[in-house]
Amino acid sequence: MERTFIAVKPDGVQRGLCGEIIKRFETRGFKLIAAKFVQASEDHMKKHYLDLKDMPFYAGLCKYMSSGPVFAMVWEGQNIVKLARMMLGETNPADSKPGSIRGDLCINIGRNIIHGSDTLDNAKLEVDLWFKAEEFVNWTPCAQAFLYDPEGILRSAEDLLSEDEEKLTSSCSTERNEHKEQRSTLRGLQENQDVPQEKHATQTKEAVSVQKNKKSAGLWQETNEVKQAAVNSSSQ
Repeated sequence: MERTFIAVKPDGVQRGLCGEIIKRFETRGFKLIAAKFVQASEDHMKKHYLDLKDMPFYAGLCKYMSSGPVFAMVWEGQNIVKLARMMLGETNPADSKPGSIRGDLCINIGRNIIHGSDTLDNAKLEVDLWFKAEEFVNWTPCAQAFLYDPEGILRSAEDLLSEDEEKLTSSCSTERNEHKEQRSTLRGLQENQDVPQEKHATQTKEAVSVQKNKKSAGLWQETNEVKQAAVNSSSQ
């Protein structure tokens, strides 16, 4: 199972939103395995936001995050890093969809109430920064059997969709090949039909040519006979 680091920021704590945020993660089905209510030092926050050290707001962010208590947590669950980020919403609450934590519970980007790890690598770094190994509680919720399919009886929707896509791709490929074969067969039949037609056309042209030649020869003979008769008549 994946783990992710979630922290309710000082503004979220002051507004009494810790319970609401915990409820959302529990309702989703994730498991809380570590939590602490602390006021971190500014140096600690500088380590936490080290990847933002070149940003102009880095110093102010670290100072603010150390100005009051935060509620730090580690949650565990399948695909939790990605799903938790979806639950949080966008960094700017104005861009967050209704139903997300930031979309429902805050307004301003500088007071967006909650932090969540954005990648698996960052989740590990943040969890190790905030918690020691002995602070984790290994337990099994009674509802776990109703959240996950441990025996793999039911495959995930993603697997089913992937399988359907493969079948569809294979089916389309088969149909394309069949269409190609059909077109090739039709072209072959057409070519075979064209051969006797061409032969017949050639024979017809030859016959017409012969008839024309015969007709021309007959006319030439008749003309000569007429001329000869005229000559004979003149002589008499």
